[in-house]
Amino acid sequence: MARTVLSGNIDLGTVEFNTLSGQSAIDVTDILDEDAMGSDSATALATQQSIKAYVDNNAGGVTLETAKAFLTATNMNSSTAYTQRNIFPVTGSLAINQGSFTSTTAGIAVPSAGLYICMFNIPLNGASARLAPQIRFTINGTGQSESSVCTYIRNSSGHNDSSGHMATIYDLSASDVIGLQSRQTAGGGACNNTTSAAVTIYRVS
Repeated sequence: MARTVLSGNIDLGTVEFNTLSGQSAIDVTDILDEDAMGSDSATALATQQSIKAYVDNNAGGVTLETAKAFLTATNMNSSTAYTQRNIFPVTGSLAINQGSFTSTTAGIAVPSAGLYICMFNIPLNGASARLAPQIRFTINGTGQSESSVCTYIRNSSGHNDSSGHMATIYDLSASDVIGLQSRQTAGGGACNNTTSAAVTIYRVS
């Protein structure tokens, strides 16, 4: 088929074409406005709007899923055996909920499968000597191997406060529940978390 070569500034108004070619280029057969790029065409151009929508919807490949819960106060030092701490807020009371997390007093259920960074920061207060509760995450009620025991309280010279904190990563399935356990490792007596204690969870892949 013979081709007509045009040069210079030419106003053609609306142009309908069968194919559009450049030198040593793929022939373009269409211009598509598809936000999901579903056609996956090697011969179609995309509109600016569809390119922006696709990038906005797929940037990084991960939908942000983040939760933060402030915990109710309880004695974290009540037993020498690991004890589940039902100190999470009920559903709808999470401080941050991006991704349809749900929560009961036993823990936070994640909305989808993926790798999650799970962190806690638990300020503690106690009036007995040598308190040092050990704290760890649970998944569906099962204690995990990592724990925090940087919680020592001297109970002398005004030293009645400490904190437990930890960050780790878990490969979770949808609806897995992240909870907390703690146990007494040193002196006996009440050692309570404060209401500023918090657990934060977010998906990274």
